[in-house]
Amino acid sequence: MTMSRVSSELMDKPIVSAVDGKIIAKVKDLLIDPTTRTVSAILYEEGNILSRQTRLVPAGAIQVWGIDVILIASAEAVVPKEQLACHEQCLSVSDQLKGRSIVSQDGTRIGELNDVVIDSNGVIVGYDLGKVYIEGPIAKSKRIGVEATHALGADVLVIDRALLPQ
Repeated sequence: MTMSRVSSELMDKPIVSAVDGKIIAKVKDLLIDPTTRTVSAILYEEGNILSRQTRLVPAGAIQVWGIDVILIASAEAVVPKEQLACHEQCLSVSDQLKGRSIVSQDGTRIGELNDVVIDSNGVIVGYDLGKVYIEGPIAKSKRIGVEATHALGADVLVIDRALLPQ
């Protein structure tokens, strides 16, 4: 059985090297590839307030998306942002996706994105809504399955309303 959870449940979880059991850092954010709708990397920061650096753990280096920790292959898996294949089009969940408007292909406002729901393999399986502007099952569950995605664009999430539960 595949476990799913909202991305905010991963924030501040320790990132641990499976080689030596050392805590590398804590999760600050997730970067999503809008084309594949998967987590491309875990983002964390290191250093102090005057010399803070952003580091990434590519999704391919993640061995286990655990309940309490994220296990990665080793500390050598960490890369600067520029080395991530999708670094220019990847979207930050915290900074770029949360609060984004969700509209249907017919121009109806559906709601606002609160968070993304990911499975234990780092694949987006749905969207958690903060506000819902339509009636029906979506208003009750406040969730939309990823299969309804038409486009995860730079400004708006467009869904196919025909693929929503009625």
